[in-house]
Amino acid sequence: MNILKYSLAVAALIGLMEGFIRLLTFAVLQLSDEAYNASIDHILGISEILFHVLVYTGFIYFIGRDVKRGSSGATDRISSIGITPVLLLMALALGIHLIDIPLFEFKELSNIFFGTDFKIAPSKESAWEITYVYTVVSVVLVAPIFEELLFRHCIFRGLLLKNGLLTSLLVSGILFSAIHYASIRNLLPTFIFGVFSAYVYYKSGNLFYSILLHAMINVLWLVSSYNSFLYDTLLNEYRNGFLYWSLFILGVLLSYIAVRQFSKSTEQLASSQL
Repeated sequence: MNILKYSLAVAALIGLMEGFIRLLTFAVLQLSDEAYNASIDHILGISEILFHVLVYTGFIYFIGRDVKRGSSGATDRISSIGITPVLLLMALALGIHLIDIPLFEFKELSNIFFGTDFKIAPSKESAWEITYVYTVVSVVLVAPIFEELLFRHCIFRGLLLKNGLLTSLLVSGILFSAIHYASIRNLLPTFIFGVFSAYVYYKSGNLFYSILLHAMINVLWLVSSYNSFLYDTLLNEYRNGFLYWSLFILGVLLSYIAVRQFSKSTEQLASSQL
């Protein structure tokens, strides 16, 4: 029953966010003589961040009320913060990023393997814009904190109250990927990340690690997207070659080893606290 409840909550969240973005964009354009200028960029950037914070805070409060601390297994054992787990999270973030490359490029790979004719937007040289500041604040600070609070601390823990670990991991991952519906190419990568992040939280009992992993993943995405011309040029050079798929396999192995060692490391930290 709680799966349906959380699914409806996420659907409501998506509706609110989409409605706000459409309403804000329409209002700003109607009030301005010039479609996109610096002042509008500031208004849009600040408004989106504030709205995200307020809406997520509300959902975190109402959903979190039903989740009692220590009853879900994810917070039965809270490990402290250690250097070794943080370094392992860095390795895990890199591994996930390498796994995501072919997933993000499903159109390019489909054109190669299946002869489809997906249109690929050309990469452009990066140019500094003020909106990049708000993007950095949003994806490196706001999203990791509030999305982890909602999807891992509240929804994942809530799912564990009435479901097994595997079901809770998969459902919370699906719901997390659903809020990234705006870009279809994001759905599978965000699902994979959501599962990893929930497992990190489950094994450590410390939400800081999930927030940190989320921030690391987003930083890697920012770096690759801001330098998308150079990044895509390198991928085009090696796409569908031995090095390309070797990096994917390396990502799988790196992620597997990192998450296993992370589990052991946090268990040792928790034991040392007893």
